Amino acid sequence: MGRSPIGVTSMLAASTVAALFIAGCSANDTPTDPDSNGGDTQEEVGTTAPGGAEDSVPPPITIVAGDETHEIAPWSYCWADTCVDGTPPDDSLDLGSPDDVVVEFPADDASFVALLREAGSGECGRSYEAPLTANDDGTFTLSPIGKAGEYEVLLAVRAPEGDAAVSFLWTTPTDGEIAAPEARLAIASMFVPLSESRPDLSVTNLRTIPDHAAVSIDIESADGSTQTVSSEVEDAGCPAGTLRFFTSEVPAPLDDAESPFTYRVTMQLDDVVHEATATWPTSPEEAAQPYVTLEFNPPLPAIQ
Repeated sequence: MGRSPIGVTSMLAASTVAALFIAGCSANDTPTDPDSNGGDTQEEVGTTAPGGAEDSVPPPITIVAGDETHEIAPWSYCWADTCVDGTPPDDSLDLGSPDDVVVEFPADDASFVALLREAGSGECGRSYEAPLTANDDGTFTLSPIGKAGEYEVLLAVRAPEGDAAVSFLWTTPTDGEIAAPEARLAIASMFVPLSESRPDLSVTNLRTIPDHAAVSIDIESADGSTQTVSSEVEDAGCPAGTLRFFTSEVPAPLDDAESPFTYRVTMQLDDVVHEATATWPTSPEEAAQPYVTLEFNPPLPAIQ
C-alpha cells in the first residue's frame, strides 16, 4: 500500500508551483465538492474526476514509468469554469524505481513542474522543485533530483484551459541535481519609504540546520551614511534546510535615505561566519522587486 502523499496546500506554500493554481477561475466558477476526489485511492483510467460537465474537467495525465503506463485523473484543478480544491488520495500510486518518468497530456501549449518531497518526512520535509523537459514527440520527462530515495511527487500542469495536479510516489534510483543553498534579502523597496520597510532574509537548501544562527546587515545609502539591523533566527528548519530571519522581532525603524543601497551581510552559523555584499537596485528593472540574491564567502554549507 502506498504512503499518503503531501497535500497540495502545504506543498505549494513555499514553491512557485503555487502560481499554477492562482489564475484560471472566473467570478462565476462553480466549485465542486472538495472531498469528492480524495481520501480514497488515486483515480486511474476507467474513472472520471469530479467536476460536472465534461469540458469543465481536465483530462487524465498519462504517466509512463518503465514498462508501465498509468492514466491519473487530477484531484485538484481549475479548468474552464470549474475549480476543485481537492485532497490527495490516501493511497497514492507507487511508480517503483524507473530511471525517469515520462508524462503525456492531451492539451496544446501545456507545461509541467513537479515538487518532490522526501517520503514520510512530514510537513517540514526537504523538498525539491523540478521543471520537466519537453521532448520532440510532445511528451515531457521528469528526471531524478536531489539524493536518490523515495519521494512524494506533486505534478502540476498548466494549459490554456487551466491548471491541474496529480500525485504519486517515486523512488529515484540515482542522485539528481541538488540545488545549492540560496539566500535572498529584501530591505528597501520602490513602493514604500525605507522608514516603513521591514527586512526579510531567507536561506534555503542548507545541508543542516545550525544550533545557532544570527545575522547583522549594514545598509549604506547613496550619500555614504550607514545604519545596521540584526536578527537571530526564529523560524528554522521548515521546510528542512531553511532559515528565516526577522520573522517576529521588529527592528527599530530605519531612517529614510536615497538609493542605491549597499547591503553588507554578516551571517553566523554556529562557529562559522559567512559574509556577502549586494547592491539594490542596479537597474530600473531591478527596482521593481526588492529581493537580491546573496553570494556568501565562505559558501553556505550545501547538501553533499
